[in-house]
Amino acid sequence: MGTPEPPDPHGGNLQAAARRLGCRPQQLLDASASLVPFGPPPRLRRHLIRALSSDLRDYPDRDYTALRDAIAAWHGLDPARVLPGNGAAELFTWAARDGAAAGLSLLPAPGFADYRRALDCWGGAWRQLPLPLDWSGAGPGPWPLAEAATNAAGSGAAVLWLTNPHNPTGQLWSRATLEPLLERFALVVVDEAFLPLVPGGEEQSLVPLLTDHPRLVVIRSLTKLFSIAGLRLGYALGDPGRLARWAAWRDPWPVNGLAAAAGRFLLADQA
Repeated sequence: MGTPEPPDPHGGNLQAAARRLGCRPQQLLDASASLVPFGPPPRLRRHLIRALSSDLRDYPDRDYTALRDAIAAWHGLDPARVLPGNGAAELFTWAARDGAAAGLSLLPAPGFADYRRALDCWGGAWRQLPLPLDWSGAGPGPWPLAEAATNAAGSGAAVLWLTNPHNPTGQLWSRATLEPLLERFALVVVDEAFLPLVPGGEEQSLVPLLTDHPRLVVIRSLTKLFSIAGLRLGYALGDPGRLARWAAWRDPWPVNGLAAAAGRFLLADQA
């Protein structure tokens, strides 16, 4: 009998969990990954069937021009401020390369394990900022670690990683209390993967601050919004020079043709 597989730090790996438990993936109800309970839009399924003839046969556009245009239009940004990726996880890897070069990263804890994974790829130094695990009120609240982050920045921390709403506590933090942090760090990476699913969440997005803050990067995932985890599609929003550098580092065609077609289709329909 082989050695049992260790638990995966990222949820959603049904196949590994089923092997570990000695059952079929279909027998499991997976609460380890934060996914919407409904499936992909029916119109997307039909569009992907039509896309098989061209987007499967041909290489994707290396610049992902049409996809970047669709994402930029969604957010009201210049397409140069958009970089599509093979899910948010790929983009965390490049954010971590920048972060590791800048210095010590601060990670609110508990937090998403993939930030640590990405920093470890580049030997990046990091330490935790413990979060209070109780809060009151359903609306957006003040970020509770402002003083701790300010002190840490003053003592040499260079990078701050935020998730809004926070994973796993669900705390939604106000834009007003996050904005001052953008002046205190060489790089602030904000993961807004879940924000579109929160009532009123977009009002707290830092995307409107991008043009005034070149040290800010916002990373989004279409996985959560449209139930397409299997397609692996996310994007980074930030300074054009930074995103061009990331694009030069990575492999060609990180986003496959069907994922790019899905993104173009979904984001072209604002309704």
